Amino acid sequence: MSRQGRTARHHDAAGIVPRVPIIPMLDMAFQLLAFGLYCFDLSADKIEGQLSLSLPRAGADTSTPTTSEITEPEEDYTIRVTSDGSGRVAGVELTTSRAPTPEPLPRDILPLANDLKARVERKLAANEQPPKLDMQFDPDLNYQVVFELLSAADTAKFKKVSPSLLEAPKKPGG
Repeated sequence: MSRQGRTARHHDAAGIVPRVPIIPMLDMAFQLLAFGLYCFDLSADKIEGQLSLSLPRAGADTSTPTTSEITEPEEDYTIRVTSDGSGRVAGVELTTSRAPTPEPLPRDILPLANDLKARVERKLAANEQPPKLDMQFDPDLNYQVVFELLSAADTAKFKKVSPSLLEAPKKPGG
């Protein structure tokens, strides 16, 4: 074998040195760790990611009541949240099975959560079951606002929370 062939073989093997850019990977790992720590909530009254929601089953007939609905005479709450068209809350109304006239509620999340919590605590103080809550949201409402409202309902300790969308009003001639 010629000297030139041997030199070329050795030169090719020693010339390729793999480099792994480790610093950007470490930066990303620390950013993900920091993001996880900032988003995690360790408060005792709330378990992260636990919302008690009852969604209808696909294809299930919702007109037939279950046995628990028949045996428990309780007051059900319905909250309608409307949007101003830009995703913010325009109005919040409460109706109950005992008082079907809409009652306006605070539009801000914290006062609304405190109001709902006070209502549930009055029920529990009177030895009544916590009410069920049906939350109806405008389809134009910002998703962050929807999750904050659902979290407020969960914090208020409602027995059962059922979210749903308000039907869009039908346009004339369509």
